[in-house]
This record gives sequence, structure tokens and C-alpha cells, in this order.
Amino acid sequence: EAVSALEKMQQANPDVKSLRIGLALVYGREQKLQQVVDLINADKSDAPPTEYRKLLIEAQNGLGNITEVVKLTSEWYNENPENLEIAIAHSRALLANKEQVQALAVLDRLLAKLPENQQLLKAKIALQIASKNPVEALATLDRIKTEAKDAAEFMQLKAQLMIQANKIAEAKSYLEGEYRKAATEQTATLLAEVYLRSNAKPLALALLKSHYGRNPNHVIAASLYANIVLESDLALASSIYKQVLSDQSNDYVALNNYAWILHNAGDDQQALKYASKALVVVPN
Repeated sequence: EAVSALEKMQQANPDVKSLRIGLALVYGREQKLQQVVDLINADKSDAPPTEYRKLLIEAQNGLGNITEVVKLTSEWYNENPENLEIAIAHSRALLANKEQVQALAVLDRLLAKLPENQQLLKAKIALQIASKNPVEALATLDRIKTEAKDAAEFMQLKAQLMIQANKIAEAKSYLEGEYRKAATEQTATLLAEVYLRSNAKPLALALLKSHYGRNPNHVIAASLYANIVLESDLALASSIYKQVLSDQSNDYVALNNYAWILHNAGDDQQALKYASKALVVVPN
């Protein structure tokens, strides 16, 4: 009823741009994206407001019309090449259109004038990650200022980029330092994975054993520990999985592996319970 009332108001007052924008916003929330495009494009008056472009870009993006998004952002960018918001929107459109070089050039042009602009740097690293350029992304990451509340996310991103760039020794050294500063579950898991990638399985086992002894409620680290010892110590793996799953964990690997342990022990009724739960978590 609200949409119908707004449509009638807009049709009765086609020259009132705020009504057209309001209706387009409602269509957008209702995922009626083609109606957004048709409504905005129906206004043929001069000097369309900025909101029209934003609505069209968002709607065409939602419809998957990437070529049209590039066209819209390109026109907007050419008119306002110094505007950060427009430059970032245009670079994202170019990236979606697989024009990585051009997308990076848009950001670098502004970064040459504003080398410490955090908004531009964050847009650049997002582009580099999407383009699978971990070495370049690491260089950009070093220029980004991180607040305390984002420290854990920053650490994980840096470690993952080092691994992707095959800088395993650097990732190991970095994470060992981070773990000494704060023995968090996230750091323990990342460091153990780096140890495994560098064929240092005994180090991964020692780390996870120690961490599990102090933090049995850290279910992600505990699950990784159980996954490793499963090959050599079935009883210990079973004990860890049982502890992990007693916390109502939805770790589907733990659910699946524990189901196999129970099945091999002849307890098919319990095995089916855990296997079924794993399938609920990842139905495909």
C-alpha cells in the first residue's frame, strides 16, 4: 500500500525530483531494479541531480549490466576526475569488467597527489586482492594506518597475503612475533597452518597441543589440532572433537570427522547424528 501510494504521488507530480528519487529508493529496497532504471531514465529534464547517477549505477550493478555501469561511472569520472568517491566507484566498475590495469590507473592518478589518503589506499588494496596480486597488496598494506580495533583483521590479512605471495618464512617469523605478543586463537591457527605449509608438522602439533591445553574452548584451533592428530592418535582426536562439539560448534569438518570415528567404532546411530548435522551446515 505504501509503494502504491508513493507511485500515485509520483505520477501526479512527475516534475518533483525528490518524489522520483524517493520512489526509486523504495524500488531498490524491494529489488525492483529494472523499475529503478526505467523510472530514472524517464526523466528527460536538464541538469539531473547526482542521486540519479548513484541510483542508476547501483541498479545496473545489481542487474549485472557491468558494461552499462562502466559507461555511467566513466561519464561521471570524466566530469569529476578529482572526486574520490567517483574515482573509487569507477575503478570498481573497471575491475568488475576485468579492466584491472585501467582500474589501478584511476586510483594511482589520485594517489600521486594524495599518497597518504587512507580511503584511496584501502580501495587500492581491495583491487589488488581481487586481482590476485599479493606482493603489490602487501606493499599497499604497509601504508595503511590501522586502529587498535582492526588489529586482528590487519594481522590475518597480512599473514594470508604473505602465504599467497609464497613468503612462508616471512609469514612464520611475523606470526611467531604476533603469537608472543598475544596468544589468540586466530594467531595460533594461522601460525599452525604456516608450519604445515613449510613441512614443519611437529611444530604445528606442539603449538596446537600447547594452545589447546590452555584454551580448550578455542574451537577453531582445537578442530585443526584434532584434524592433524586424527592420522596418528584416533583416541585423542575423538576426545578433542567431542570437546569441540560439546560447545555446539558448527565446524562441519569436525562434525564429519567425528562421525567417521563413531562409524568406525560401530556407533552408527551417533555417527548419523553428527554426519546429518554436518550436511545441514554445508548442504551441497
